[in-house]
Amino acid sequence: MSKKQWRISITIDKELYEQLEERAEKEARTLASLGKYLLLKGIETENGDTDRESAAWAMPTKKGRIAVTLEDEIYQWIVERATNDGRPLANLAAFLLTRAVKEEINKEDNVTADGENAAWASG
Repeated sequence: MSKKQWRISITIDKELYEQLEERAEKEARTLASLGKYLLLKGIETENGDTDRESAAWAMPTKKGRIAVTLEDEIYQWIVERATNDGRPLANLAAFLLTRAVKEEINKEDNVTADGENAAWASG
């Protein structure tokens, strides 16, 4: 089930617009993306939800990017989950990929540690 999205427009003064435009450029974001982020953060603040550390609203950085091709079943699952969570598709995909890679790194670290422990115990 997809979440209905609405478009809004606001009128702001030139100074504020220029500040937003400058910040969006520094963060490699669109004005719309920055505006949505700031609106959501404002709502969280109004609701007293300022300590929430949701990856869904984290400000992007100039991190590495990759393009991937997914099987339709996997892609559809990610689309549905992102829609239900109210988060961007790329954000959820990055979260899931990061979590999977960290799990693999931990497995590799454990295998290395087990190998070192076995060598130490037998030596």
